[in-house]
Amino acid sequence: MGNSIDKQRSNRQRQRFSKEFKLAAIAMLKSGQKPGTQIALELGIARNLLYKWASELDVKAGDTQAAFNGPGRKLLAQQP
Repeated sequence: MGNSIDKQRSNRQRQRFSKEFKLAAIAMLKSGQKPGTQIALELGIARNLLYKWASELDVKAGDTQAAFNGPGRKLLAQQP
């Protein structure tokens, strides 16, 4: 039984979201009109992912040009 669950997980493809999608989701979160959980449900994403995106933008000091460029995490060999 455990093997079939592992197979299902390994067959899933990672979802990719555009920079525009991420910025729109963060704008909805920061507007404060809806809770993050509701926004995440409406967008079909995990709540923690929404907050992770918001945190990444904060790390870039709100610079939308510098945030969300590239496919995601850097490989360990590429990190300074």
